[in-house]
Amino acid sequence: MMDFDPLPRSASTPRFMSNTPAACDPTDAAEKAGDAAPRVERRTGPDGPVLQALGEWTAARLADARLWRALQASLNQHEGKETASTAWSLEGMQALDHIGAQLLWGRWGQAWPAELRINEAQRALLERVARFTVPPQPEPRRS
Repeated sequence: MMDFDPLPRSASTPRFMSNTPAACDPTDAAEKAGDAAPRVERRTGPDGPVLQALGEWTAARLADARLWRALQASLNQHEGKETASTAWSLEGMQALDHIGAQLLWGRWGQAWPAELRINEAQRALLERVARFTVPPQPEPRRS
């Protein structure tokens, strides 16, 4: 039996360290990470705005502090601009795992967007996340 480390790294490079400043331009982080950086870009489709999720939405990518900050900045750029008719597309994603799916499901308010462009594997994964996600419980009242 072989040991398997999905994230090979050298002894001199800590796994969660980042050499970039806290303020991070999502475009800059995406360029440095290549096309694999998880991000959201707003596009205009024939039926209106489309939020396009791109890159690798995986635990390995989301654990990188620099990429996490860049993704949060990317998502924040679209905060308040989403409407009930805003479509989402995952067609440009390179990878999606349960962590990435949970992030999207939470972003969508634990409900399906009005329009969602996904493949069958993405649908199956998101359906599992939706099925097993427990809504947050209200905090107990203190007396």
